[in-house]
Parts: sequence; C-alpha cells; structure tokens
Amino acid sequence: MYPAVGLCRVLIELAFKDRFRAFGLDKKYPSHNVHFIDDYNMKDIIRAVSNRLGSKSLKDEAERIWGMSSDILHGREANIKLDTDEVLKFIKGTFNTIEKLYRS
Repeated sequence: MYPAVGLCRVLIELAFKDRFRAFGLDKKYPSHNVHFIDDYNMKDIIRAVSNRLGSKSLKDEAERIWGMSSDILHGREANIKLDTDEVLKFIKGTFNTIEKLYRS
C-alpha cells in the first residue's frame, strides 16, 4: 500500500507544480526555460495555486492528501488504515482533487 500512497503524493505535487508554473507564480529568471521550483515549499505552492483559483476547498483537500501521505511515508501516525479499502478511497480522493484542479 505504501507505493500507492507515494504515488498519490507525487501526483498532487506534480499537478500543483504544473499549475504553479502555468499561472506564472514562480520566480522569473533571465533564461526562458529555467525554473527553480525547489525554491518553494509544497504547502506554499498549494496555497498560491488555490488562492489564484479562489478555492479554499481545493487547498484544504490537497493539503490533507499531501499531509496524510507524508505522514504515512515518513513513519508518522497515519490517519488511515493501510488496507485496500482505505487506500482505494485515498486514491479516489487524490484523483478527484486533481480533476478539480484542472477543471478550475
């Protein structure tokens, strides 16, 4: 179940970083194709994109998924059981959040 949770975290990160760049929220550098996304904290990226879209619910959902997956992957207390049903709900929640991100 750990790889599935890890995939959810990576999907949230990639989707929000993509929108962050697309909205032009990253720092501007002299070279057109240079992006230093590592200069940003993931929570800041989620917050900036959600604010740009005007969606507090999107921010809350993404931060919850990202935070829960981080807790699980880093050995902190998990808010879900790592059984098939719970992880499947977690995956569905991740895809719903990403869908909402790109629909907005």
